[in-house]
Amino acid sequence: MKYGKTLRAVLSAALSVTMLASAALAAPPDKPGGSSGSTSVAYDGATTVSESTTESGKTYASSTGSQNALLVTGGTSTITNPTVTKTGSPSGHSDDYDFYGTNAAVIATNGATLNISGGSVTTDASYANAVYAYGTGTINISGTTVKTSSNNSGGVMVTGGGTLNANDLTVETSGNSAAAIRSDRGGGTLTVTGGKYTTSGTGSPVIYSTADITVSGAELTATASEGVVVEGGNSVTLSNVTMTSDNTRLNSQSQTYKGVFLYQSMSGDASNGGGSFTATDSTIVNNNGDVFFVTNNSASITLQNNTIINNDASGALLRAQAGAWGTSGSNGGHVTLTLDNQTVTGDIYIDDISTLTLVLRNGSSFTGTINGDNTAKSIVVTLSADSTLNLTGDSYVYSLDNAGSGNVVTNGHKLTTGAGEAGGAASNTGSGSDNRGGFPSDGQTPPDKPDGTNGAPGDDQTPPDMPSGGFPGDGQTPPAKPDGEEQPPAKPEDGQQPAAPAENGTQPSVVLSPQKLTVNGAEQKSEAYNIGGTNFFKLRDLAALLSGTSSQFSVSYDQARDTVVVTTGEAYDGTVGTDFSDNSASAVKSPQRIEIDGREVSLTAYNIGGSNFFGLRELSEYLGYGVDYDAASNTAIIQSR
Repeated sequence: MKYGKTLRAVLSAALSVTMLASAALAAPPDKPGGSSGSTSVAYDGATTVSESTTESGKTYASSTGSQNALLVTGGTSTITNPTVTKTGSPSGHSDDYDFYGTNAAVIATNGATLNISGGSVTTDASYANAVYAYGTGTINISGTTVKTSSNNSGGVMVTGGGTLNANDLTVETSGNSAAAIRSDRGGGTLTVTGGKYTTSGTGSPVIYSTADITVSGAELTATASEGVVVEGGNSVTLSNVTMTSDNTRLNSQSQTYKGVFLYQSMSGDASNGGGSFTATDSTIVNNNGDVFFVTNNSASITLQNNTIINNDASGALLRAQAGAWGTSGSNGGHVTLTLDNQTVTGDIYIDDISTLTLVLRNGSSFTGTINGDNTAKSIVVTLSADSTLNLTGDSYVYSLDNAGSGNVVTNGHKLTTGAGEAGGAASNTGSGSDNRGGFPSDGQTPPDKPDGTNGAPGDDQTPPDMPSGGFPGDGQTPPAKPDGEEQPPAKPEDGQQPAAPAENGTQPSVVLSPQKLTVNGAEQKSEAYNIGGTNFFKLRDLAALLSGTSSQFSVSYDQARDTVVVTTGEAYDGTVGTDFSDNSASAVKSPQRIEIDGREVSLTAYNIGGSNFFGLRELSEYLGYGVDYDAASNTAIIQSR
């Protein structure tokens, strides 16, 4: 059909559209988060719109299980003041209802764009999500009242990469597992502006994210469940929001009550990687349990200029610990909590397989106890000169990087720095109004800078330049012989190139790296070299250091193809090498091929002492861990995500 011609196809209630994987309306490939297990999807629309149309004041209804009241499969359609009703539960359970929306009231898919304004969408059936964008479908909806009454029936929802923009909606769900703002396998983008969203069922947070979900200017209320749940490597961002949660009923494997929950369920419904929660200029009220809870994943929590109230005196501000998900011993929480112009009150609990990086900046204030039972695997605190720690009990941290003076108010309690694995290495205590213990196992001011002036954080000097390209990070050439012997150091005549010359024509310098290394807050050791200002280390060492975290990966060697093979998400059972001999004189450029998740990538590599070394920052772009640098302590920082 030619462009410019008005296209309309509104089919009768008896019309059924079946979409096979080989047809034009086949399900798109699953996004990260796992396979759906389905190679075809059958949609049945009581009313189906396959081409551009405009409707106003019409009724769309279905009382048949596994049928959509309004199915939009093509074109750009505008529907004003609709009345949409959906009853009729499916005869049994199928992932198609959750993953593809085959029993949703309204769904847009196959590249269709649906614009809805006003009216209402009401469902009273199981798995009857109200408004659903799937795959390449887009829904823009505003001023509509949405209500669902049965289990597994969300309000507004995306999966498979769908896009949904909601403006000034009133959404109410009362069933179990029925989030008002919801996503499932394959995720997508869901943006909410204004409106009121309320849930009252068990396992029905206001927001359940396996996607990128942004909410601004809205009122969010959960009367029995969490306010927000983020699963896997996904995100929720709140701005100018009022959220109240009263998690009074535990769902499924949950063992704790909380307001904001970040975790990885291992179900395959959410992509691997660290979750993210960001709140700005919002009011967050928690009536039962902990405000934030993290388990079996890494998480980044950023709070800026919010009002945070916990009405449960026994609940924590933050708790990171092992839970019911993941592998015992490696299923803790690894949290970066950043307070930016933010005041918070409450205690922080971190168990012996969990870690915390706590950053206070721009006049932030924390009042409470940090790791009071001294169990944490690692806690690193960074405090700007204009921020304040007010302790309400004895606290234990691995290191404190304090840029100010007098801004740690202990109120007669002790702040102990240098606490290491399981808190057992604590050695330095301080009390009074100022504790400036800056680094692992000491508590002393950092070393002087090269010009002889003091290098404590927070002075007005320029810190030392950070080496370009980052820090240690790399790959070890697998043994060439069955007995496991390492290859001898390669020489130029063996077919490898000598270290690349610098711009002035000379060879770059190769030296053992002087930098410290921390992984998820714990100091580690690994053979590393600085080559021309960039640090490199072994890929197998990095795999060992990250094994058991959300950024884990395995390393193997395909001898037939002379290729190092990396698979993300898989555990690695090797250990970090212990030979830190200086082999810098043997460094040569390596032609080693590397394949990550089936795709060959181009990385700079050096063969040193028979092992291949790669750049940490360069690898992080492919392997999903974070890299930072602490100039004051000359430390490379790796954080799983």
